[in-house]
Amino acid sequence: HVLYIVNERPSDRQTAEAVQMGDEAQPTPIALFSGDTLFSGGTGKFFEGSAAEMASILTRISKLPPATKVFCGHEYTLNNYKYALALEPDNATVQDRIFSARRLRQDRLPTVPSTVADEMTANPYMRVVTSKAACGKLSMAMGEITGDRQFKEAQADSTTVLAELRRVRDDNLLSLKMDDINA
Repeated sequence: HVLYIVNERPSDRQTAEAVQMGDEAQPTPIALFSGDTLFSGGTGKFFEGSAAEMASILTRISKLPPATKVFCGHEYTLNNYKYALALEPDNATVQDRIFSARRLRQDRLPTVPSTVADEMTANPYMRVVTSKAACGKLSMAMGEITGDRQFKEAQADSTTVLAELRRVRDDNLLSLKMDDINA
């Protein structure tokens, strides 16, 4: 997985002042070009990597400033959020993202970029690795889908839940539920 982070360059004066005070001038990330790793509302498939590697990458992304814009490689926003809503039908944030994506597409506008903050609050893959509460909730959703006891009882760790989220998506186990969510 290759990620490109674009940093805002501090002005020469800020750099000079920081050096005089003994501080390193740290650039502020303003954009992330995530390619096929992180999408608006989703992630790429784990073709060449593992769930543990993806969890590490998502954790690193979560530490970027919330306003960092995320430019992904493909426009899958609406389908990604339909999957998220099929997992969590009561998630108002995801419902809002679907509404916004539909509106943008009706106006023939792109749904990307998103921001790190957007992904932290609505992307189920990001939420699994950054929030114990979300991991437990999504684990139980996986248990309902698969019948696996470790998920039903929220006993699986975040990497295991992340892998199962991706497997369920890859195997289209929620395609009927997703189809029921109005296109």
